[in-house]
Amino acid sequence: MDGPWDPAFFLLDINHSDGSYEAYLPAGDYYVEAWGFDPNSSTPLHTPSFL
Repeated sequence: MDGPWDPAFFLLDINHSDGSYEAYLPAGDYYVEAWGFDPNSSTPLHTPSFL
């Protein structure tokens, strides 16, 4: 996908007890990626799920 890209502002709801999160974006077409990192085990996480 070619740019230029326009920024999109969104709400991020983080569940700190289990590390899960949900991002709420306005209607439209987006390319979104997210990663996580477990500092206790030094494990990078990249397991996206789409609703």
